[in-house]
Amino acid sequence: MQETGDTAPSHYVGLQVRADESFPRSCVRCNRSFSDLDDFVVRTTPIFGSSGLIERADTVDGTIVLLMRNCACGNSLALRCDDRRDGSEKGAFRRRRFDTMVTLLVEAGVSAPTARAELRRMLHA
Repeated sequence: MQETGDTAPSHYVGLQVRADESFPRSCVRCNRSFSDLDDFVVRTTPIFGSSGLIERADTVDGTIVLLMRNCACGNSLALRCDDRRDGSEKGAFRRRRFDTMVTLLVEAGVSAPTARAELRRMLHA
C-alpha cells in the first residue's frame, strides 16, 4: 500500500482515537510531534506494509483497535482506537461473506492480502 499526499488513506476514515490517547502526541525517540490522527497517519509509515490496524480484546474496554505505525526515525508507535465494526448480526454476516470471497480468490491463486485489498477497493468504489 502506497501512502502519498497530505491526507490519510480511506481505510482510516471514521477511526476515533480513544480519549486517553489525546493529541498532540510525540515520538519518545525523536520528539517528532503529531497534531492529530490525520497528521499521525500521513507522517508515519505502515508497519510490515499493512494498514497497521490490529484488533485486540481489552478486559476493561472490550474490543479496541491498535493503530501501529513507524515514525520517520524508525521507532514503532501505537495508538488505541475505538472499534468501528458493526457488532450486529448483519455486520457479522457481511464479515463472513467477505471472508468467503477472500477464500475463493485465494483458492483461485490470488494472495490473501491482494484479495482483501481488491475486495475492499471494489466495495468502496
